[in-house]
Amino acid sequence: MENVTEEKIKKLAMLLNIGEEYSQSPVMNDLDTLLFDRLKKLLEEGSYLEKARLLHDLQTWKQQLDLYIEYPFLVGKTIVGIVNGGKFQSYNFYKNVLNLHEEAEVYKENQGMPTILIHSDKETEYVIKNKYHNQQEVDLNTIKLTNSLSWKDKIDVKQFLSHIMIYARHEYDDIIFIDFPLHYIHHNLENQILMHFCDAILINATKDSNYERELKHIIKLNYRKLINLNVEDYEGVLNNLNRIIRQRDKFQISLQTYSTEEVKRQLASLNGANAYVSFKDELLMKLLDIEKFYLEEVEKTKNLISKFNKDIVLWSREDDALASIKVMRDNIKISHLKAQELLSKHQEVRNEFLSKMKNIEQVHFKQSEKDVVKSKSIYLQTYEKNLWLDLTMSLIELNELQLAKIYIDRLELVADQRLFILYLMISQKQGRPYVEQHLKNLKLSPNKGQFIIRAKIMYRKEIGISNEEVEELALKLDRVESADEFYLKGMALSKKDFSKGVKLMKLAFERGHIEAGQHLFRLYTQSNKSLHEFDLQYLSNNMLPEAMLEVARNFMQEEKFAQGIIHYKLAIVLGSREALIELANMRYERDDYRGAIPLYEIIIHRKGRPALEFYEKLGICYYNNEKYPEALYMFEKGKTAVSYFYLGRMYENGLGTLQNLSKGLTCYKTASLSGHKQAKTAYNRLKSKIDRDKIRTQTSTTYSSSTNYSTKTTTTTSRSNDSWCFLTTATCLALGKGDTCEELQLIRYYRDNYLVLDQDGESLIYEYYQMAPKIIEKIEAEANSQLVYITLYNDYIKQVYDYLTRQQYIQAKQLYIQMVKDLYQKYELDDLAYEIRSRFL
Repeated sequence: MENVTEEKIKKLAMLLNIGEEYSQSPVMNDLDTLLFDRLKKLLEEGSYLEKARLLHDLQTWKQQLDLYIEYPFLVGKTIVGIVNGGKFQSYNFYKNVLNLHEEAEVYKENQGMPTILIHSDKETEYVIKNKYHNQQEVDLNTIKLTNSLSWKDKIDVKQFLSHIMIYARHEYDDIIFIDFPLHYIHHNLENQILMHFCDAILINATKDSNYERELKHIIKLNYRKLINLNVEDYEGVLNNLNRIIRQRDKFQISLQTYSTEEVKRQLASLNGANAYVSFKDELLMKLLDIEKFYLEEVEKTKNLISKFNKDIVLWSREDDALASIKVMRDNIKISHLKAQELLSKHQEVRNEFLSKMKNIEQVHFKQSEKDVVKSKSIYLQTYEKNLWLDLTMSLIELNELQLAKIYIDRLELVADQRLFILYLMISQKQGRPYVEQHLKNLKLSPNKGQFIIRAKIMYRKEIGISNEEVEELALKLDRVESADEFYLKGMALSKKDFSKGVKLMKLAFERGHIEAGQHLFRLYTQSNKSLHEFDLQYLSNNMLPEAMLEVARNFMQEEKFAQGIIHYKLAIVLGSREALIELANMRYERDDYRGAIPLYEIIIHRKGRPALEFYEKLGICYYNNEKYPEALYMFEKGKTAVSYFYLGRMYENGLGTLQNLSKGLTCYKTASLSGHKQAKTAYNRLKSKIDRDKIRTQTSTTYSSSTNYSTKTTTTTSRSNDSWCFLTTATCLALGKGDTCEELQLIRYYRDNYLVLDQDGESLIYEYYQMAPKIIEKIEAEANSQLVYITLYNDYIKQVYDYLTRQQYIQAKQLYIQMVKDLYQKYELDDLAYEIRSRFL
């Protein structure tokens, strides 16, 4: 007994021999640094939602690559996983199907580790590999010993031994078999890695074997390549298959009646050279998913910043809400720049990954693009074609069209029937018209397969399918990618499972889908606000204008006016017309006409035809801020009773226009006919005045400018329209320059050809027509009037003339207006000027 135990210890020590320290090549070390240092840090730095799963997938991916590097004989072979219903069925499979003899004993004895069978023309060789990457050649008795240690001595050999390798002759020289002992698949991470390593899996089950657990676990691993299920009880398994596997069409499962001949037929179809290694493209797909996530984040924040920048000019510098709005905009800018930076860094990682993998492939795999496509048998192409199609769609979305062409060429070589989807996407990306045949192909395609479903959702408007059909299609998606897909699947799912549907719609909203947010808000309002205040705040925090407006109303009801105004303005920035109207009307009703002006201006100038009441209200705001030309324009556009009443006032008093009593009377009449009581009174008053004036005089009075403005200088000039140049004329004449001097001629030319066309031109001309004689009267009353005229000429008129000679009309106008204002102040005429503007102009 002691000898047996001692023998076991010696054998175990041999198997545990560490051997030489395992080391990688510099290229592989660089790849590790890229993926497990730089990429990992980027994932921790950002907000990518699937980072934990990706880090796990990275480990799996790297171990797959390590296997290829460690075992170069795997390259160019088709790798087939075998799951048998028990050790005796395994023994029979390898004996009867592969015609192995002594080697078949291994499968009867081994129930603890996966076994890799490699074709060899040499004598049979058995190798056991331990966890330290040390390989030890052994005999069949040693393999029996490992089984004894596991089952009799209760030693978990899986903790320190990795797998068994057998080099033996069999008829399928292009296939490498990996045998997975029953009930062992789900116990070991390395086993799961080997499972993904396989190009196809054959499950052979007798009536007595329990294949269900193994099949479920393979499906749980999301194994999308070929699964051949060979069973003795065909009808019984067929009836149970849909129960075992949900959404069976997502997996490539073939059900056959078990027989030696059938299994041999399957192996014969798989026995072919395979130069394509898919795991590089699988990891590339995951890297592109990260880029698409940050691209969505960039676009979402970019749109928000655009809205803020567009409307932030609404608020005056004294506006208390401006600081809060700018802080929020700046925070979004920070998020935008961060997303841009992360997107750029992830693109760098992806490009470096492709470059390093190209070097590794050239050294270890030695595969060309033609080899990749030609070596794939029809039997194996479904998974690869789906992967290439998925990759190409992501690359087109990211505008990486040159890289996408590699996979388009592959799909063209294998004549994939779904290429029209990619052609549609490229047309969309390049802004070219769609090819009608491509749209027709999509519309006529059966609703089967994830890519067809996704494309129909993407181009639903172009192919004309109903909202109900789109939602049904979204339910069939096993993996939602875009914000639009999250929203549509959420909408459909909420009718069956409300909480799950809401969860998906929130994810869509967080990724920038406004309709998803609006639907969530409708749920909040229509369900008697049963989604609680928390959900309203969630929608508001994520910049939904409807929610922002509701929060603003709540603050106003609670008399938290400052916070309410901020949220009103944020809702406006985010595009809420309702918030814009409410805040404008709120300010209007509180006589804050100055604050209401920019809000009504936005309402007026936004797309669509605004209601006449907004022209009317904006006109009143302008009127009360003495912006008469602007008010006149708005009232003329408004055409309401109130608008006509104000027009009557303005024409009667010459506000913003030349005085025209006849027009004023007509406007009062129009307003009174619409029921405006004040207009009726004003109409009667103005009509009586006009009638009295007609009796008093039959001719119109013409203002004469031939008055002697200076006791020292006399002029015979007579110009009824010389109002803007009135002061200039008096000054020039006082200085002996004459009525035809260059200064006067140029200023008159500017007045008649430029000033009169300005928005406030007529108003200024008419005001100075009334005020100039008063100013000149004040100047003439002074003892040193001549000195005043000299000062006016040197300080103002000469500079105005110089500006006009250089065609600097704006500066000339501003300086002349400043001269008049200074004279108003000097002679205390401000109140008179204001009265004239208010009552007579």
